Amino acid sequence: MENLRINREHYINGMKNMTELLDAQRQWQQALTARNTANCEYLQAKTRYLILTGRREQINH
Repeated sequence: MENLRINREHYINGMKNMTELLDAQRQWQQALTARNTANCEYLQAKTRYLILTGRREQINH
């Protein structure tokens, strides 16, 4: 997020071009997607583990 903020500020001040700003936005979006994917995979693994160990009641807690 910090990289995007800095690139946006530099773009506004004419120190960066649109391509550099868009690249920073792309990098931020990729990082956000990776975080969300990791979180989803963690929750799926945790759910499988709880089911396999007979603790279904703990899935939503």
